[in-house]
This record gives sequence, C-alpha cells and structure tokens, in this order.
Amino acid sequence: MATLVTLPALWGFLLADDPPVKKSPEEPGTSPPPLNPRIVIRQRKTPLPEKVALPGKAGEYPAPQVLSLAGVLTGRPVRLDGNRVRETKVTINEGSAGEEVTLEELKVILASHKLFLFPITDPQEGEILVASRNPEWKEEPPRFTKVLEVREGSFKQAWEKIEKAVKERNSRLSGGEAPIVAIMSERSGKIILGAGKEEHLTQLAKELEQELATKAADRPHLYTYTGLHRSVAALEKGLREKLSEADLNQVHVVIATKGNRLFFRAPADVWEKVQVALKELDTDREE
Repeated sequence: MATLVTLPALWGFLLADDPPVKKSPEEPGTSPPPLNPRIVIRQRKTPLPEKVALPGKAGEYPAPQVLSLAGVLTGRPVRLDGNRVRETKVTINEGSAGEEVTLEELKVILASHKLFLFPITDPQEGEILVASRNPEWKEEPPRFTKVLEVREGSFKQAWEKIEKAVKERNSRLSGGEAPIVAIMSERSGKIILGAGKEEHLTQLAKELEQELATKAADRPHLYTYTGLHRSVAALEKGLREKLSEADLNQVHVVIATKGNRLFFRAPADVWEKVQVALKELDTDREE
C-alpha cells in the first residue's frame, strides 16, 4: 500500500533533527564504519514513501519547494545547480493539485518546467540529487589552476621544461586521476597549469617556480617617448646603433601613426638604457 505524505508532514520531515543512531555490538577485531551525518536521514526506520502529495492548491510554487518532494521520495538531499534553478517557478494546475505522484511522475512534471534530476555520490555530501536546468548535466571533477610567469627571452626553454615535467608527473598518477595540463601564452609570458588535485599543482609549481618565476622588474612594460628635436624614425635608427644586441632583443619599438611618438615594450632595466640613448640622440645639434 502506498504511503501518502502531505505537504505539512513533508516540511516537518525535512526540518526534523536526525534521530540518534544505535550502535551495534562490534565484532572482535573490527570497527564500525564511519557515519556520514549528511545521509543519516536515509537510515530512518520508516520506509521511503512510494508517493507524495503535490501542493493542495493550484498555482506557481518555487522550484526548491517542489524539488524537495524528490528528496523525500529518494531519501537524498537535493543540491540546486545555480540560481536559475532556484528562481524557476513550477506550475501546479487544478487537475493535479493535491494529487499523489511517484518519483517518475514527479520527474515528468519537473521536466515540463526544464528541471532535471541527477543522482550522484558526492565525496563530501554522500548520495544526493542534483537539480539542473541542463538536461545533459554531468558531474565535473574540481579543477585547480596555477599561473607561472616566465622570464623574457626564455619562454621556449621554459615551455619545454614544463612539458617534460608535466609528462613525468602524469606518468606517476594512479588510474582514474585527472591528468595535469599546461597551457602557454607566449604573448603574456605566462604558463597556466591545471590539475584535479591541488597538491599535484603545489608540488609541480614548487619544482618549477624558482627557475621560471620572474620579478616584476624583469617583466616588460609599455613606455612612450615623444621626439623633441628629431623625427622618431631617425631616433629609432639611432637606437639600433647605440644599444647592444642583447638589449635590442628585449625591446620592441613601434612608430606611432600620429604625432612624433615612439612606443616601447621593454623590461625596466633596459628602458633605462633606452632613455639615456634617446636623450643623447634627441638634440638640436646637427650630426
């Protein structure tokens, strides 16, 4: 015979304190398994109901209120997948108000409002239901990221070392563990590491950071210079003659389309040398 659960009884069921759990005598040489307090609700002596009653009056109801019925039918807490689920309204019409429904029938009602249920086992929460607006929702493993900054002019060598280190680390991971991934951005001088476990990133970054991380002064910055006495084309040519090849490799120069201006991208210490050279070049003396 199906057990009918009314809405007032339902809210009392959800808000009630968990009953005390009786300890069974331990067998010699054994210890009782640890209990997850989030799933004590499923250890109640009363069996799970086969049906629950929908709200007794026709109208719109907040999705969490109706979704809680699925929690009663399954004995699982319900996790809402984002605010869109929380803000959804579920319409109960005159014909179904107060009616008893099974879990499958409730799923049909929820699906008509683009709400879908997914039973999962969460490492922290135990067995739960996820309510989502996405009919193809999948449980994604957590991802952790770490950003490494690379010294100017050494990106290629750094990337090769990181690729090798990531490959070696992944070879030591146990089956089922998410692999470490690395993504490079040579333009910004950064390499992004991603992993399923934070400790994997911490260990790898510790090995690489001392060699690859750079001080802020070593990173290139943007600078501008406006010619006072000479054209910027002449100044740019003069810089190539005054600066060493090593410094020139760290400087990127662009002549502005308007105004007698130059744009530079260079580390701070190299910019100091550029400024000295520009001061010597940009004079009203004829050379």
